[in-house]
Amino acid sequence: MKILIVFLSGLGNMILFTPALRSIREKYPNAQITLWLKQKAAGEVVRSLGLGIIIIPYYSRNIRGLFKQLLVFLKLRKTQYDIIITTFIEKGFKVRLMVRGLKAKKKLGYLTGSFTDRWFTDLLEFNRQEHEVERHFKIARVLNCPSTIQDPHWDLEDDRQLVGEFTAHHNIAEGCKVLVGLHPGSSRGLSHKRWNASKFAKAADLISEKYNAAILIFGSKEEVPLSKKIAKYVSSCKPILLSGRTTLPQTAALIKRCDCFISNDSGLMHVAAAVRTPQIALFGPTSTAKNAPLSAQAIIIDGKQIDRESKNPIENITVTHVLEAFEKLKETETKDYERKRALRSTIRPK
Repeated sequence: MKILIVFLSGLGNMILFTPALRSIREKYPNAQITLWLKQKAAGEVVRSLGLGIIIIPYYSRNIRGLFKQLLVFLKLRKTQYDIIITTFIEKGFKVRLMVRGLKAKKKLGYLTGSFTDRWFTDLLEFNRQEHEVERHFKIARVLNCPSTIQDPHWDLEDDRQLVGEFTAHHNIAEGCKVLVGLHPGSSRGLSHKRWNASKFAKAADLISEKYNAAILIFGSKEEVPLSKKIAKYVSSCKPILLSGRTTLPQTAALIKRCDCFISNDSGLMHVAAAVRTPQIALFGPTSTAKNAPLSAQAIIIDGKQIDRESKNPIENITVTHVLEAFEKLKETETKDYERKRALRSTIRPK
């Protein structure tokens, strides 16, 4: 049995796809499953699951990338697959054309209304109001996989040496009562999802001052200037800038050690949910019905609910909204805060 999954979305969507992926592997324990992935971060999540899945890259649009893409396509074309699954909902003519050129008994895709729909043996309808986890899991159900959906979870192997050295270097275990992570960024080209940097700084400043909190700022290399901008305006403590300094598994391990994670709608928001860290998720133009973090420890602040007529809903969220959410988390998660603080205090570098 050979299965090819074409997955062109990023980190957050991969986190949300993991329940379906686990179910497919459970249904086909001995199958050769190959993932054709666009983003490196998505591949890091898959590798950490230990499902024995082969990963091949989907290259960028530049000339060199297109040449590499052609070589990958020609290699895939030599294989007779039993099932090919596409997870994208756009018409995506180039990708659909490549899928058409591959050999498989069964090809799953989404109904787009395009003439390219005829290139698939099975078509799924896309419902804009259903959560991405449910959308992805429809694929598993079509394949008669185990039908009970599990919330995304990432049982990563903590990099204890990294976390231990990190907390010791910054005196976190001894000095702070609360460890708060921030992700003020978002995917490249989606800056409209970002809460205002000055508001992030103000919220971090007030939380640090009131709760003697250490502030960690997460992000990619491209988000370093944004992280520095926020750190510059926090006066009650010196935020620890992690943007571009850690691998994804290291980032996830540090987020897991946080008592609270505050972020925009981003991939790291879903990482926080998957490692079961209490969080405050800030939503502007995107849909909470489709993209909300699946966690009982998440508080979602939706700018559209504050003012439905606003043209820039993320700006409807105030610092007060975030502080009130933080207070609520602190009240309901007191025991967990104490447990994590005790756990951090026992971690020491080797």
